[in-house]
Amino acid sequence: MASRKQKIEAIKRIAMISGAEMNDFHLTADVIILAEVFSDPFEFNSVIEIIIKEIEETVKDPSRGEDLKWDLRDLKKLKFYSGFNQYPQKKDLRVVYQLIKNIVVYGFGHRWLPKSIEENGVLLDTSIYEKIKQRAGIR
Repeated sequence: MASRKQKIEAIKRIAMISGAEMNDFHLTADVIILAEVFSDPFEFNSVIEIIIKEIEETVKDPSRGEDLKWDLRDLKKLKFYSGFNQYPQKKDLRVVYQLIKNIVVYGFGHRWLPKSIEENGVLLDTSIYEKIKQRAGIR
């Protein structure tokens, strides 16, 4: 499992991406979820590097993503490879974002684990966030 130090460093690095904004709680939750999906510390660090690179490239060119299904508030998604997928031909990571003044990142992570970020027109599965809030003692 990725160490607490690795997770904190990942949160700090993603939060510092110039031209991108993200809700602190969702950023933390997405990093925690990624650490569960990519439990090997090397894989976790590699995936974080890939996500940072893709967000930075998206800041430079916001048009590179495609529209989400169901026309959700001009949200876009960008799919890409982790390099650790059992089906190498499938892009297993994604970033969901919106261009306002900066790129506003609504989420990132594995496309299928623990549950799809976009299902039946609902943007996020909030149950995982609720579990994380309970563990952290946040109401």
